[in-house]
Order: sequence, then C-alpha cells, then structure tokens
Amino acid sequence: MGIAGSLKDSFPSLKLRLKQAESPLSDREAIALAFGNAVWMSLMYFALFLVLFNVLKTPILEAILFALVLSFVMFLFTYFYGLLSYGRIVRRRAKDVSKNLLYALQTIQIHVSAGMPIFQSIVEISRDKYGSVSSELKVVVDRVNSGSSLEKELEDAALRTPSQGFRQAIWQIVNSIKTGADLNMNLDAIVDGISKEELVEIRRYGAKLNPLVLMYMMLAVIVPSMGVTVMVIISSLPGASGVSESTFWMMLTAVAVMQLLFIRTIKSKRPDVSVQ
Repeated sequence: MGIAGSLKDSFPSLKLRLKQAESPLSDREAIALAFGNAVWMSLMYFALFLVLFNVLKTPILEAILFALVLSFVMFLFTYFYGLLSYGRIVRRRAKDVSKNLLYALQTIQIHVSAGMPIFQSIVEISRDKYGSVSSELKVVVDRVNSGSSLEKELEDAALRTPSQGFRQAIWQIVNSIKTGADLNMNLDAIVDGISKEELVEIRRYGAKLNPLVLMYMMLAVIVPSMGVTVMVIISSLPGASGVSESTFWMMLTAVAVMQLLFIRTIKSKRPDVSVQ
C-alpha cells in the first residue's frame, strides 16, 4: 500500500469516480489493484517477448532490451486502462440515469401538484420502473426509513450519481425543502430546462449524422460499385486476367464490415434522451 499511497495524489478525482461507479474499493485499493495487475501483465509479456525473440534468433542482449521496452509499454497501458475503466463505468451510469430522468421528474411534478408530499412521491418513483433513477431513489428511501434525514440523503445521492441533470434536479428539490420555496414551480423549471437540453442534444446528433452518412455513401456504396464495374471492364480487355471469385467475396466481406462499423458508430453517438 506504500506505492499506492504515493501514487494516490496523481489521481485526485479517483475517489469521486469510485463513489460514482459504486465501487467498494478505496482510491488506494484501486491504485494498488491496477498496479498489481500491470506488474503481472508486464512480467507475462516480458517472458512472451523473450520467447518470441528467441524464436526469431535475435541476439540475447537485444532480445532482453526489446522485451523490457515492450513489457514496460504494456505495464503503462494496463495500469492506466485499469484506472480509466472506472470512468467508463461512471459514463455508463450517467447515461442510464439520464434515460429515465425526465419521465421521473414529470411524475414527481404531477404528484406534488396533486398535493402529495415530496418524500411519498420519491417512494413511489423508487417503486416504479424508472431504471437507474428508481434504484438511486430507493437507496434514499431506505436510508431515510432507517432514521436519516431526507435532505442529507438527497445531497448524498446527488454526489453519488454522475448524471449532471440528476444532480441539478436533486439540488433544486433540496433547496426548495430547506427554504420552503414553491417546489412545483421549481420542478416545472427543471423539467423545462432538461427538455431543452435534450432537444439540443438531438439537434447535435442530427448534425453529426450528415458527414457520417456522406462517408457511408462513399465507402460502402459508391466505391464498391465503381470498383466492381472497373474490375469487370478491365478484366474484359484483351490479354487481361479475369477477376477471381475470391476477389468478389473479399469485397463483399469488406462492405459487410463497413456496414457493421457504421451501425456501431451511429449507436455510440446516439444521445440517451427521454424526449420522444
């Protein structure tokens, strides 16, 4: 833990990321785990590279030097990959919360406008099917029922949850509870603000699609069609060798791979919004 303690200051945001990723590890334990995995992987790759260079008849000193350099690169890659993986979990959790946030807030707004207490509304949301929003609020309900205060647990949920919209909504609710302000009016402003932000995200997504569609048309439609046409014309010239069947199969495989990559790219850039 001494090495982990000295490296902890290099990652000041790791503690918050671990909390938002719902990891049971402390920042020291996460660094120690990543460091240990990196050392193990680098030793394994060092032995693998030594065997490979020995097969290639590389001089022993050069083989050791190359193996050390490559295994050190793998050490850095494994170490930082292990620490950055918590950031990916946080982003995934933020997306999961954002998917159902608007619907959950609209339901709370309906409950409050009908005269239901805010805590009872949160209980209803925690029992309903609002994905990660229900899961987060269920933790709040359980802790409040155990004797904690609603304001404290809502503030803790805001810190624990990586969704920016969720944090803003929770802080507005807490401020309304503490100051006695009109909660229904604040909820209306929150819902309106999140709706506008999601519409902006949809417009940005549409703007990103235009160059992607153009690239898709060029690489997956126009280039293969023109390539096949040119190959057929050239192969029909006197003295030219014909186009083999394997060439067409290779082109078909390349087009299929492009289609899959395009679909994956579109899905990765799609915003997680609640607006229909």
